[in-house]
Amino acid sequence: MSTVKTEQQGILLESGTNEVEIIEFYLGGQSFGVNVAKVKQIVQFDEKLLTRVPQANPLIMGLFAFRNTTIPLVDLNKALGNSPSKTEKPLVLVTEFNNLVNSFMIDGVNRIHRVSWKNIKPMDALLEGCVSCFTGSINVEKRQILVIDLEHLLSDLNPSSGIIDRIDKETAKQIHNHHGHIKVIIAEDSTFVRNAISSSLKHAGFEIAGTFDNGLSAFEFVKSLKEKAEAENKNMRDFADAIITDIEMPSMDGLTLCKNIKENLMLRKFPVIIFSSLINEQFTARCKTVGADAYLGKPQIENLKNLIMETLQN
Repeated sequence: MSTVKTEQQGILLESGTNEVEIIEFYLGGQSFGVNVAKVKQIVQFDEKLLTRVPQANPLIMGLFAFRNTTIPLVDLNKALGNSPSKTEKPLVLVTEFNNLVNSFMIDGVNRIHRVSWKNIKPMDALLEGCVSCFTGSINVEKRQILVIDLEHLLSDLNPSSGIIDRIDKETAKQIHNHHGHIKVIIAEDSTFVRNAISSSLKHAGFEIAGTFDNGLSAFEFVKSLKEKAEAENKNMRDFADAIITDIEMPSMDGLTLCKNIKENLMLRKFPVIIFSSLINEQFTARCKTVGADAYLGKPQIENLKNLIMETLQN
């Protein structure tokens, strides 16, 4: 079996540089991209390694044999509503995030691009509703690459693999007994995840001070709150108690956002909590490097509520 190895690529990027490595692949001649950090490997598709599963979701081709185990294989063309693939030698994109390994059928791979998050543009607000499986786009070598929101796509196929939105009554009681209301800022590029976090935290008793689909807008908001607090001779906590941020975001990633809040704004005591599907040994080290107060891997949103409380108490 021929393979294209991608493991360990991207982890050497220095924390807080606002750079990311995007692997460009194509479906029906159109370019799409995903963060290299989510890709374990790309292998040649072999029909002999696929086990069809009767009555499975029509978007799932079956179970694909990979490294002495089997993982779900998703027909990405079909999942995105494209015409059936006509390529004779399709590839399988094997991913790992949210502590899950999955695979996606693709037509082919172009190359890996090292780019700045500031060049990845959020999806236009007019398009978000109909293209929620994309988080942004980037122009590379005169090609427009759409960055796919694999988390949203998988949550549609298997809701249990996505954000768990449960209301913890004990957590809500703790929050309501807290002196004043806890106000949080949310920075998350996925519309689906951002709305889920916001809704769940509201139900648990938190106040949402602001939500943003990119790190740069979130940074400018925190900066404006600091300036307002200084002008009115108030404490930053009068306006916001903490910020919850993803790592992967257009314009400015979460690690750079954290670094800028701690260093450029000198808000070293303002809690920054990173909530990302990329939390692993390498990214945990990165979170510590930029001064994050806490970090948590998706999708356990119930743990996020408790982590916010613990962080504020500490």
